[in-house]
Amino acid sequence: MKKILVTCALMGATLTMFSQNVANLNFRRVDKETVPVEVTGTAERDFPNGSITSYFAVPAEYTKEDWLVTSSGKTKSTDHPDYYSVSAEKNGDTYYALYSKTGKKIATQVKIKDVPLPDNIVKRIEKDYKGYTIESDKYTRLVSETSKKTYFRVTIAKGNTIKKLFFTPDGNPVK
Repeated sequence: MKKILVTCALMGATLTMFSQNVANLNFRRVDKETVPVEVTGTAERDFPNGSITSYFAVPAEYTKEDWLVTSSGKTKSTDHPDYYSVSAEKNGDTYYALYSKTGKKIATQVKIKDVPLPDNIVKRIEKDYKGYTIESDKYTRLVSETSKKTYFRVTIAKGNTIKKLFFTPDGNPVK
């Protein structure tokens, strides 16, 4: 009987941890048919040849953490999101673009892999976040469509604490 109770407790703890990870997702995948035609039209022009693999609903409350976009955040629901994101494959790389619900492109991201981070960023992380490690050799380069500035998003970890940080190419943190 004790073994059954221990097994059930472990399974419950595992499910709780998994549900917390799922609850932290900042967007949900949606069918193309539910995305405004203004968004799908612009996205298809931006990523021709059928390279779009997924559409996502993005509530405004999550655009700062994932996209460096400050928004008034009219809704916290993915049922009527303020933004949409698309995922596209091109030349073996994964690209993401964030669009307003009217189809205006706000920012783009590309996942960079097997390329070293600029030394200025690595040195800044080592200085400001002692004991943290850069999560992997993959990071994201973000380009704001309004300012045309480039940023790097790096995930760092220390034990169970994970942080997403943005930096300018010269190593200055973006808040």
